[in-house]
Parts: sequence; structure tokens; C-alpha cells
Amino acid sequence: MAHKPPQAPAQLHPQSLPIESPKKDPHDQILDPTQNHLPRHRGSNPLSPADRIGAGGPCSAGCGSGPHPSHHGRSQPMWAGKPLRPREKEEKEKCRQWQPLRAIQPLRTQKVTLRAAEQRLGAAQTAVDVPLAYAQRGGHLATAALAGAATFTEMVHYPRRDVVDAKAGTRFYYHAHRHDGAEHGHFHLFHAGPGQAGFSHLAALSLNTHGWPTKWFTTNEWVTGETWLPAHQMAPLLQHFSIRCMGRLAPVARWLTAMVHLYGPELQQLLVQRDRQLDQLMRTEPHPSAAHLRQDRRIEVLSEVLVDLPQTIAHLQTPATPGA
Repeated sequence: MAHKPPQAPAQLHPQSLPIESPKKDPHDQILDPTQNHLPRHRGSNPLSPADRIGAGGPCSAGCGSGPHPSHHGRSQPMWAGKPLRPREKEEKEKCRQWQPLRAIQPLRTQKVTLRAAEQRLGAAQTAVDVPLAYAQRGGHLATAALAGAATFTEMVHYPRRDVVDAKAGTRFYYHAHRHDGAEHGHFHLFHAGPGQAGFSHLAALSLNTHGWPTKWFTTNEWVTGETWLPAHQMAPLLQHFSIRCMGRLAPVARWLTAMVHLYGPELQQLLVQRDRQLDQLMRTEPHPSAAHLRQDRRIEVLSEVLVDLPQTIAHLQTPATPGA
């Protein structure tokens, strides 16, 4: 008896499959079987074809365009003609995950922190190189700050017309109030704020008789005749401080710029302490106004912090202890 060749099984299409309506589960998502892609969520990005595989999208195994549970895992229950109703909590979670800016924010913070650390290390290098160059020629910063003057007279500015960087809005001079043996003299550093006619005093930096920095300090307004600014307005001026000049004081200007950036955090705190000291004096020694207190010649130095340059550089070079 002749055998009939086996017939190929008829291919079934998703449209011809019987659709049952199982019990509605609030945890299940509803898919439209007439679509070859996932319905787009509100606020979400469209999915690529690779992302749609196994969720109603085209199959990479070459078996058509419909969903195939055998290739891609368990299929999700479907009710024809009904729209997708994702759970609100899952939708918000996916929206948070798909926002690229949230993912790169920690990296941006790390880059800013690394850049600040590199700037302080560069400042530390300059803070050492300049005094070393003077020492190799038999001098030091204190003698260099006199700008070639043969004598050092109290209260006289060196140089006489100050060093002014008109482009950066900064200036400095070196002088001494009195020769007491511990201090040779000190620099006064100033910065003009945006749209500001006068200069505001950032801080003063003392040098000993060997030309090494010993302390930063702030002064009352009358000492330098500055344009007074509160500490929170001075912080941006510290961050952007830079002074350049030509001639014999050019290395001194580079060194002062480096010192401001090396001790930036300490200087910001020093200015905060300056303002707190004035507030405390207003409570303990009443004055008609804060402006009157800033002109009280009995009050000269408002805050100070000691400087140990080798220790500061050693601290920068020491790796941070995990969990510290």
C-alpha cells in the first residue's frame, strides 16, 4: 500500500491562536498581540529592536516577527485590544533609571575633586620652587619682597606703588608695622570684586627673618582702608585669585598666587572667623554700628592661622586612609 508523504503542519499565526482570558493579576503587564513592539511608556525612551526581543518584538532566531515563548522565556498574559497599563511604581523607577544625567553625576563630582587636588599639588610645587630658586642665589623671599631697596623702613610699602594686576583686579605690597624680631614683614593681598571701585583685603601673610611663611591673618577695616565685604562674598575672590607682573617681583607674585590656592580652605575659614569675631565684639563692646566698630583703632587683627609649609605639602602627598 502506497504511503502518502507526510504533510507539513499548518503554521499558526498569532491572530489565529485562541485567546483565553485568565484571571486578571494586578502584577501582570498587558500587551497588545497585534503590535511587534512594546507600547511606549510615558516619559521613557523608545526601545531598540534588540531590547524588544522576548517581549513581543522580532525574533533574532529567524522564526518570524511574533513573540515566541519557547525562545525567549515565559510570555506575559495578553488581552487583545487592551492598552498597556504598567504599574505606577515601576514606571517611575524605570524613568529614574533611564535618565543619563543621574548616572554621570558621581563621575562629574570625582572629576571636580580630582581637578581641585591637582591644582593644590601644582600650587604646592610653586610654593617650594620659588623659595628654592632664591636660596640657590643666596637670598630669600623676605629680601626679594623689598624690590631691591637698600633699607627696610616700617610702614613703607614695597614696592612704593604696590604691585597691581589691572587685568585680574588684584594687588599686593610688603611692609612691616614694627620690628619685633619674630616677624620680618608681611604681604597684604587685595582683590577687587565685580563692579567694585576699591579693593577688598583677602588676608596678610607673615614672613620670618629667613623668608619662610609663618601665619595668615586678617585685619580690621581701618588697617588697610579696604572696601569691606563679608566672608561669603570674599570666597569667590579667593578661588579666582591670580596676580602677575613683570620684572624682579614676578617670582614673588607667582609664589603668592600659589600660596592663596594652596591654603584656600584655611583662608575661607579665616574670613568666617573674622566676621564672627566682629559679631562677638558688637555684643561685648557695644558700638553705634558695625561700620563704627571696623574703624576702632584698638582692634587691629581679627583672626589668624599658623602656617607650616613642609607639613602642608606632606599632608597633600599622603594617601587618604580608606574610611577616614
